[in-house]
Amino acid sequence: MTSAALATELREARERMLILVRDLGGAREFGPRLAIVNPPRWEVGHVGWFQEYWCLRRLDEDRFSAARGESIVPEADRLYNSATVPHATRWTLPLPEFDATLRYCEEVRRRTEDRLAARCSSDDAYFARLAVRHEDMHAEAFHYTRQTLGYEAPALEVPEHPIGDLRAGDAEIAGGPLELGEAPSAVFAFDNEKWAHPVRVRPFRLSRVAVSNAEFAAFVQADGYRRRELWCESGWRWLASADAFSDCAIASGSSQVNTPGARSRALLFCVTRWDHRCCVPDRRCGVDDRAMGWCSRELGRMVARLR
Repeated sequence: MTSAALATELREARERMLILVRDLGGAREFGPRLAIVNPPRWEVGHVGWFQEYWCLRRLDEDRFSAARGESIVPEADRLYNSATVPHATRWTLPLPEFDATLRYCEEVRRRTEDRLAARCSSDDAYFARLAVRHEDMHAEAFHYTRQTLGYEAPALEVPEHPIGDLRAGDAEIAGGPLELGEAPSAVFAFDNEKWAHPVRVRPFRLSRVAVSNAEFAAFVQADGYRRRELWCESGWRWLASADAFSDCAIASGSSQVNTPGARSRALLFCVTRWDHRCCVPDRRCGVDDRAMGWCSRELGRMVARLR
């Protein structure tokens, strides 16, 4: 990929993020301190810091070197490094003002484009792609932050899609050998996608349509998180763990059913275990349209590889 193409990807990712955060200044810059979201002022700065850390501040040719130059923002590592800054402290850090944070992000993007135009080694291209994907993931996080805090939907241009044929019931997936992960020849791969290796997937069933919020609400109102008969053995063991109950109890014990923590944990359990009996055949898992759509897409890719 050329430096110009990488610059286009960087600009597109930034344009989308700005649409999502443009109205999160002022009274919305921090919001309530919740375990499942970040304060927007911090998260915007973190996106800029990540790009600067990997694309501008590397001092050595060695991809794995930790040597770094100075940041545009004084003490940026102490403020924005998510690996070292505890989540609960992000609301009380001495962060730059919101407008200054946006300017920091734009300056980082501009300098990154200039760097790529002057030099675009394989490592430079890799880290630019990493920054784009990281920003896209935080764009998704800004979506669910807005939903969690009850903000209006962002003003994005979304193309209309024709309504397809909604088929009820489950798709039977026979299972079989699967090459999981990316090949060394891939243009880009995350660390946890390296490298492709064969695995055998057990047969499973997957709902043909997404689970709706209404269906999830019915599950919660029926006390589904406390009914042993609705869960497979491994699913019940997961649910009985302290970490699971810390999220699921929120949904099971209150009228708030739109709980990203509970949904994401349940989805993660089902996907990583390849054991969809606990959530798919009878729609027993608390996952909304967006999360189930993601699940369906990812599993669809894997199923396609089995054919």
